[in-house]
Amino acid sequence: MRLFVALKPADEAVEWLLAQCPRPFSSNFRPTPPEYLHLTLLFLKRWPSSEVEALFQCLEGPLRTAQAFWLTPISKGWHHYTFWVYMQPDARLEALVTTLHRAVGLWPPNSFLPHITLARRRQPLWEKPLPLTMGPALFFPEAVLYESRLHPTGAQYEALKRYRLSG
Repeated sequence: MRLFVALKPADEAVEWLLAQCPRPFSSNFRPTPPEYLHLTLLFLKRWPSSEVEALFQCLEGPLRTAQAFWLTPISKGWHHYTFWVYMQPDARLEALVTTLHRAVGLWPPNSFLPHITLARRRQPLWEKPLPLTMGPALFFPEAVLYESRLHPTGAQYEALKRYRLSG
C-alpha cells in the first residue's frame, strides 16, 4: 500500500491556501482538490496491507501526544511539477517528523521542507519562490493516515485513520 501521514489544515486555512493557487487555470496543470490539501509528515511508498493495524499502533503514541500546529506560510512557487506554499520551519514539527519516522523504523529525512502542494503540471517548471506578504498563521488541528492510489487523472486519497491533535 502507498500510505502517508499528513497534517490536515482547518477549513479557514484551506480557504487561504486556495487563494494562493496560480491563475488562470490551463490544461497544462491541475489544482489540488481542496479536500486533498495537506502537509506530509511521513511517506510510506510500499507498506504491507497485512501490517496496517500495526501501523495504527506505531502512530498512536506520537500523534496522541502531539499538539495542534499554527504554521506560517513564507513563500510560494513552482518546484518541478508542483506548485507549493512553503511554511516557516518549526522545531516542534521537525521533531514530530523525526519521531514518526523512528516509530515505523525509518531513518528521519536529512532535511524537511514543510510545504503544501496546491497544483501539479504536466511539464516541469523551475521558478524562484515568491515571498508572501506575511501570510496568516494557518491552523492544523489533526493528522491523518491516508492511502494514496495513483490514477491517470491524479492520485486519490482515502483517510484510513484520523488523529485529533491536542490544543
